[in-house]
Formats: sequence, structure tokens, C-alpha cells
Amino acid sequence: MGVLGCSWLVVRERTAMTTMRWAMPPHVLVVDDDAVTRATLGRLLQAMGCTSNVAVDGVDAVQKIGEQRYDLVLMDIVMPRIDGVAATSLIRRFNHAIVIVGMTSHVQPAAVVAYYAAGMNDVLTKPFGRDGLRAVLDRHLWRSEERQEEEQMPLNTHMTDEQYESLVQNFMRRNADASGGERSGPFSS
Repeated sequence: MGVLGCSWLVVRERTAMTTMRWAMPPHVLVVDDDAVTRATLGRLLQAMGCTSNVAVDGVDAVQKIGEQRYDLVLMDIVMPRIDGVAATSLIRRFNHAIVIVGMTSHVQPAAVVAYYAAGMNDVLTKPFGRDGLRAVLDRHLWRSEERQEEEQMPLNTHMTDEQYESLVQNFMRRNADASGGERSGPFSS
């Protein structure tokens, strides 16, 4: 989708959505090598009541997360220098609490397992829309005490066959629910 398409989308999204109510505005890091995607997500997040910063690749992301607190990271998978999977692995060496959501169209079961094994908390399938982004924010930024305790536990990258099947099925169900079955552009809903 070209710049005009994204500009039109942002205007349409801004007029159609209400700001989400947060006790404190979540601070989100958008990591993507595409400038239009970074700008579009920044506008959508702002319209949802979040503050955001951007990183152009995995190296930039690791540095920014080491220097500043973020509540959630939207991490593209395919980027130059360090990709999203490698960046997530590096981040998990010093920060187990931050929520990292991969953004990709590469959602074959083996790839999804690799994203989770690297330390990602969720995967947002491209193309996604306002509703998919809102669902991710709701799912990860409104946490129960039980969920917060789970996230403080060390990451487990060894899965049984049952855990693997459950992980893949939950991922596919959530993404089908969030997309509503319609996908026509990188941020369409």
C-alpha cells in the first residue's frame, strides 16, 4: 500500500476510533524498517491513547529498550542488521518483563514456535487492522495479578507436543478472531 493509501487510512481510523482509557498511557516501541509502517502505527497508537517511540531495526530496538522503559514492543520480524527474532533473544537476556509482539505475515506453525521460543509474547499477523492492534493492547496491557506473576517466571523454550499444538491452535484462533476473516491491506480492518 502506498503512502496515499496509508494517509487515507490514518484519517479514516482517527475519525472512526475513540481513545482507549488507560490509568497511565502505555509507552510502546514500534520496531520496523519501513518508515510508512512506523508512522502509521505511531498515529494509530496515539489515537488509542498510547505514547510511542520508533526503532528502525533490531539493533536500535535493543539499545532503546536498554535505555528506556516500555510497556509493549511491536517488533517486525524481517529487518536489516538484526531481525526481530534475534533482537527479541537479546532483549530477553536483560528484560523478561517487557511484552514483545511480533508483526509478520510469516505465520507458518514452525515460524510461530520460533518467535515464541525467542521470547515473544504474541504475534500479530500482517496485514492487521485497528481491531487487531486494539486486541493486542487489551490482551497485554490490562493484566491480572496472576498474569503478571506468570510473566515474572523464567521463559521456557522447551515445549511438549501438547504445548506446541495448544500454542499453534490458540495463535490461529486469536488471529482469525482479530482479523474477522478480512484482509485487504497492511492495516486494514
